[in-house]
Amino acid sequence: MDQELINAQVGNYRVQRRLGRGGFAEVYLGEHIYLKTEAAIKLLNTVQQDTQQFVQEARLLASLRHPHIVAIREFDLYHDRPFLVMEYIPHGTLRQRFPHGSRLPIETILTCIQQMAKALDYLHRRGLAHGDVKPENMLLGMQDQLYLSDFGITILAGQQQREELLGTIAYMAPEQLQHQLQPASDQYALGIIAYEWLCGTPPFTGNYIEVATQHALTPPDSLRKHVSELPPEIETVVLRALAKEPAQRYPSVGAFAKALEDAYDGTHQTVNREQLLPTHPAPLADPTQQESAALTTSTQPALPENPATNKITSRRALLISGSIGITVLGVAGASSLLWFKNSQATHTTVNLPQPKPTATMQSARPQGSTYNIYHKQNASIYALGWSPDGTRIASASSDILPLVDPPTNVTVSKEHLIHVWDALTGKHPIIYRGHTANIYTLAWSPDGKYIASGGVGDKATSSASLQVWESATGKHVASLDSDTSIITQIYWHETNQILAIGGISGQVIYWNPFKNISTIQKFTLEVIDPNSTCSVSPDGKYILVNNGKQIIGTAYRLADMNQISQDPTEGGTGSFPEFPYFWSPNSQRCISMHWRKPPQIWDLLTSQRIASFDKVCFYTGHSWSPDGQKIASYGQSGALFIWNATTGKVLYTYAPHISDIGSTAWSPDGRMIASGCGNGSIEVWQAV
Repeated sequence: MDQELINAQVGNYRVQRRLGRGGFAEVYLGEHIYLKTEAAIKLLNTVQQDTQQFVQEARLLASLRHPHIVAIREFDLYHDRPFLVMEYIPHGTLRQRFPHGSRLPIETILTCIQQMAKALDYLHRRGLAHGDVKPENMLLGMQDQLYLSDFGITILAGQQQREELLGTIAYMAPEQLQHQLQPASDQYALGIIAYEWLCGTPPFTGNYIEVATQHALTPPDSLRKHVSELPPEIETVVLRALAKEPAQRYPSVGAFAKALEDAYDGTHQTVNREQLLPTHPAPLADPTQQESAALTTSTQPALPENPATNKITSRRALLISGSIGITVLGVAGASSLLWFKNSQATHTTVNLPQPKPTATMQSARPQGSTYNIYHKQNASIYALGWSPDGTRIASASSDILPLVDPPTNVTVSKEHLIHVWDALTGKHPIIYRGHTANIYTLAWSPDGKYIASGGVGDKATSSASLQVWESATGKHVASLDSDTSIITQIYWHETNQILAIGGISGQVIYWNPFKNISTIQKFTLEVIDPNSTCSVSPDGKYILVNNGKQIIGTAYRLADMNQISQDPTEGGTGSFPEFPYFWSPNSQRCISMHWRKPPQIWDLLTSQRIASFDKVCFYTGHSWSPDGQKIASYGQSGALFIWNATTGKVLYTYAPHISDIGSTAWSPDGRMIASGCGNGSIEVWQAV
């Protein structure tokens, strides 16, 4: 099968070479036939009768969108064999970076734990648990950011394989050994990792029966027995995460990470941990080691101290000596992104609260069907954003609330309002009143607790151009007053890191709103003037500039200000893009708009045109779907067009709006759109 697949087309990808092979999956490197981008293609060894289950559960995996989770781009069947197309991350795993026996600085451990905690808390909020958290399943990105991988295979690989290939014993929580996988099990695994990195050895060693017995019955040794200089506060935090009873651990993985951070801050000087992993690019993984980075099968050695433990545990019972009172421990969950309730009926399960239903979990309606029309704003909608869980929408408009000075009855300023409301019903609105000038953009924090909003600053009222506030209450948290910049873009990359762009001034702002630490990078190639527009890629690596001094828009790398490409799109003789660029979610493609010309897509690194949209009208904006496959274009026609980002073909036209559309936003799962128009109404409707 290996040679047969080389150069074959699987979905939209051409197979280049095999990366690895496991018990129930093969992974290949593929190149998109149009975009020339790379992806990992996982071809599953499953029987045809499992196809329906594969489709259902692959949809679940594909809906996961998080900066620290490997993204599923698409899935389908190839000659009746299911396959997944995943983000390709070729820079190896944390196990390759930190081999067995490594002892790491607490700062590095904390950086890794915090990133993985964010990914795991995201899964847990969606009612899922990972079940195989270990360094082999943590991949390194270009800038050493971490990605959680290797989940979902037990629910995708078919019933036969589920019975044979399951979890890694070294990191398995006591309740997981008894088929009671739950969020606390992932916290336990992360606690094992922290313990191992602190002292160079996991808390439990031996053959797999011995390790399982220790997980169930034996408290771990004191960390300070191995590392005498370790502060007791840090040891206390790690050992709590390793409690035998799930209820005795921290209420969430994020709470564990926060407790570890607090323990560290209480015993060390506070440092900036955003760049604590080595800042040089991670080395490409050796091709012979690609299986460990690309395959989602638990084939990595777990306990080097004893080769007998370097196995995958099957669902066959673990026979443990009767003298310890346990005769059989079933093992559930290797590579198993599972619903908490997804234990087999013949096994003991625990009753866990189900996740709160979200907008994106509702049954889909016919395309174009309206879920809700929000009528509580009375002027043009300039910015929209969905909460990460798809339940709430934030909407900023030019409607104003006059502020009157009581003694004189004179209006002294006007508040520009942002509403936050339930996506499907419009109920439970809260209003943020911190801006006294136009608001152009907003972004939710990854955990959904905060919103950053930006626009025009107002010195007269001390209204900053960039503000952060609580999404549930509207309570102001922090402001960054950028006097010379109008904020036109905001990306919230981490819980405490905001990237904001002053699109006219050329300022790129890196800001931690909770510690009020900021760095402002000024784009200084002398191409900025009042008529220019700048746009920064979502990953923060590139900036696009166009203005009256240049006929062609130009892209630069922010790190060194070197030019990397030029806009190849055409708008007529002497014409240049006069509007901001619109970036794809993966920062690889851009939409250019020219006066009374159709929008055009081009590749940032190759300067090649990819597609153009053949509907000519006056567009004011475009919104990419989360998977980067579709674009919603809108403007003064009152209509919204959804079109294919590769072919330019119109997929759907939505035209109930009675005035010009000012902003749109896709739901996190890419199924719904919120679109706001000039009269202040916002419609939430089924897009696909």
